[in-house]
Amino acid sequence: MILALDEPCQGMDNIRTQQILKIVDEVFEKTGVTVIFISHYDEDLPNCIEKILNLQNSKSNNYIIKNKKDISLQVI
Repeated sequence: MILALDEPCQGMDNIRTQQILKIVDEVFEKTGVTVIFISHYDEDLPNCIEKILNLQNSKSNNYIIKNKKDISLQVI
């Protein structure tokens, strides 16, 4: 199963954004579903994110992180 969310926090205030992110994390914890989460902002990523595909100028830079707050990203 895959849960695909295309900018679900767009236009939301901080409280609603945090509620959405909490729900995504809870769904991941309970089901283990693969989450594809599209966002223009790093702060709008749920904690369950393990990999980030960063697109800049139509080129992909693939990063693996263990925690979204981890500032030392490893390029693969």
